[in-house]
Amino acid sequence: MPGVPELMKIQPPTALDDLRVSFKGYIEPPYGDVDITKVPILVSVGRGLQQRENLVLAEELAAVLGGTVSASRPVVDQGWLPSSRLVGKSGKTVKPKLYLALGISGAPEHIEGMREAELVVAVNTDEMAPIYDIAHFGTAVDALTLLLVLIEKIKATKGD
Repeated sequence: MPGVPELMKIQPPTALDDLRVSFKGYIEPPYGDVDITKVPILVSVGRGLQQRENLVLAEELAAVLGGTVSASRPVVDQGWLPSSRLVGKSGKTVKPKLYLALGISGAPEHIEGMREAELVVAVNTDEMAPIYDIAHFGTAVDALTLLLVLIEKIKATKGD
């Protein structure tokens, strides 16, 4: 009869008592990488960054602010950043003082990983993006345009 599973009893090919697991060692994260769960300021990027080459702008803003860059799932899936920078259900849960979401729509899996940030600032061209439901402040502008202006203004304020 289709759709009815057949219950079968099988014997494993080896005795479970013979299996051994041992600790071989700890692997350090890649050189230059950072633990995003310990950073007070995160500049998190999503698809709104448009292309990998624009990451340099997010990295520059993060450096000026004294933070680091993190990412949403699409950015990691495209290979722009390593999975160690992924925020969300399948990444890391972060609780920074400032979470700047640039070009991130706010999928539930992403929001789950950053909802405890003290201050969330969202930048997305879609005024109805779910990220605005959790953001303390937001603006519906192009993330790249805002990045350029922010970097310039912060550098001017700091005297760089």
